[in-house]
Amino acid sequence: MVHCFSVLGEHFALDVESGSIHAIDALAAELIDSINANVEIAKDPNKINGLEACYFYSQAKETPMGEINEALSEIKTLVNKGLLFSQKSDAPLLRHGVPLPQPGDQIIKALCIHISHSCNLNCGYCFAGQGAYGGEAGLMGAKTGIKAIDFLIDHSGKRRNLEIDFFGGEPLLNFETVKQMVS
Repeated sequence: MVHCFSVLGEHFALDVESGSIHAIDALAAELIDSINANVEIAKDPNKINGLEACYFYSQAKETPMGEINEALSEIKTLVNKGLLFSQKSDAPLLRHGVPLPQPGDQIIKALCIHISHSCNLNCGYCFAGQGAYGGEAGLMGAKTGIKAIDFLIDHSGKRRNLEIDFFGGEPLLNFETVKQMVS
C-alpha cells in the first residue's frame, strides 16, 4: 500500500511496507492513487505499463500522454527497486544489523523511577507542589526499586545499554535506597 499526501504544497508518497518516502509531483500522486484504486495493478505492481495505467488515468484527465508515460516510467523504476508498492515481507527489519522490536515484544530501554515523593526545600514556585505533587510525601522502598530494575532488565531484549533515572521531589532524600538499587 502506498499513501500519497501533500504538505505545504509539496507532494509525497509513503510506501508502507518498505518505509520509503518519495517527493513526487501532482501527476505522480494522481497516478499512484489511480494504481491504488485499480485492484489488479495494486495486487501486482509489475503489471504497470503505459497502456493499462494511462487508460484508467486518461478517462478523467486531459494530460499529454508523454507526461503520463514519463511519470509511469519513474514509478515503475521505484517499483522495480522495491521502494514503491513493495510486497509485505516476513523478514525482520534491521537497524545497525539488529532486528527492530516487533509489536508485542515489549522492549524497554529506559526507566524513570520516582524514588522520592518529597522535597527538603519546599519551594513555593515548584511545579511539583513542593515535591509532593499535591499528595502525601513518601519514599520508595529498596525492594520495590529493585523489582523495577529487574523488570527493566527482563524486558530489555538484547539491548546492552539501559538508562535509569532517579526522579522525585528530591531523589537524594532517599539516597540509601538509591545506593541499594545501584548495587
